[in-house]
Amino acid sequence: MPYPTPQEIAERLANLYREEFGGKKRGKFCIFKEDLRNLAGRKQLEQSTLHRIGVKLFNEHELAFIDCGEWFGVMPAKTIWKVWRQYAP
Repeated sequence: MPYPTPQEIAERLANLYREEFGGKKRGKFCIFKEDLRNLAGRKQLEQSTLHRIGVKLFNEHELAFIDCGEWFGVMPAKTIWKVWRQYAP
């Protein structure tokens, strides 16, 4: 059985963002690296795969995919570009 593509993994993560779980109707969430590997059906996640997941989430769902070391955050990208301070040298 072939592995899900990065696009399919991104769709699953976008669906999780929209689903009710953890006492919330929808919204930002974190997923541990091991859980993401299980969701992706892989023993290891390549950096290129993670990049493609992030690009798909951003371009098609306006979601940010943030690598925090042992876990990943999924949140609305507009939270970052509209609310956070922007560095300008």
